[in-house]
Amino acid sequence: RLAAGRTQHDASHVAVPDGVPFKGEVLDPGETPASGVHVVAVRQSAGGGTFEFMTNESGKFDTALPPGVYAFTFKLEGVGYRYVPRRLVDGSNEEPFVFTLQEPAKLEVALLRGEGGVPGSTVTLLAANATDAMALHFERTTDADGVATFEEIPRGRYQLEAEVADGPALRQDVRLTSDTTLRIPMPKGVRLSGKVTSGKDGPPVANAQITVVVRPNRRGARAQFETELTTDANGIYDAVVPAGSLVRFAVAAEGHSPFPDPGSSAHRKAVRRGLRKLGRGRATQFNVTLSSGAALLGRVTDANDAPVPGLVFQLKPNSRSSEALTVRTDDAGGYRVAELNPGWYDIWIESPGWYPEARLRVSIPKPSGNPEPTT
Repeated sequence: RLAAGRTQHDASHVAVPDGVPFKGEVLDPGETPASGVHVVAVRQSAGGGTFEFMTNESGKFDTALPPGVYAFTFKLEGVGYRYVPRRLVDGSNEEPFVFTLQEPAKLEVALLRGEGGVPGSTVTLLAANATDAMALHFERTTDADGVATFEEIPRGRYQLEAEVADGPALRQDVRLTSDTTLRIPMPKGVRLSGKVTSGKDGPPVANAQITVVVRPNRRGARAQFETELTTDANGIYDAVVPAGSLVRFAVAAEGHSPFPDPGSSAHRKAVRRGLRKLGRGRATQFNVTLSSGAALLGRVTDANDAPVPGLVFQLKPNSRSSEALTVRTDDAGGYRVAELNPGWYDIWIESPGWYPEARLRVSIPKPSGNPEPTT
């Protein structure tokens, strides 16, 4: 397996060709060596990659990982957790690392509306930069008082999300360092409407998905509220969204590139001007024109030119305002992604054990007429 360039591992070791040595010890909260600790290393440098191993009977580990910036999770069920970032470069680990597990914390989230709470809402916590392999995803439902209680949660940075049955979804970054209670007021609403068409003076676009993210206009507000809308058969959308400062407005429809294009100053100006009334709590009408989308296709192979089926990677636009797209290869290692805006995209590997030998980046040209997909 090593000769073929594939990962070789046992309970406490995972070796990566040309990797940086990474060895050390994990202690429990009482500073006693902890055996059987599940370690997940998520590479946050360009290209990505996820690696898993466990501490041995003496609480030690000795491995090698590709150089880069990592988010490490150390977990021993019923004992403690640790979630830390580290940069690994040649010579960075001349002395063994020592990580001490932390006792978990408690978090209470109260969703408030008027004099009461919002019962029956689903509240989730996802650790910052975590993947499914890290198992740092927690979900609770608010009680009759609108409170969701999370017990035994690892300390660290999280994104909190709440799905409210009769209102916008809530998002907020949370740093959990001790037992914490959050009280989050739900905002007032304002009417937002408009029409989505294909090209200038073109036909209406039905079933276009519109996302509106707003931050309330109040001092110290950290929460964001997300509303999902869908156009009808005439391309019309009409709904009540939270009043406040616009964080994001996006439109996606089959066969069209997403709006706004992060590389288009005209798009950014149109959104900023068209939706500024939301911050004043006034009804707003905003029409959107979509353009044809570009496509990307290709094939993923290993060092022996064999196809890699089921590989998961993210296509990250070269813009913080755009969301990454998750792609999975088919049985022949192939993939196809459509409805893309032109511009640069980075490819980040998510499947455990795989990583690229060099940074992966692709340029999508501006479509004209009936463009050929980029391979």
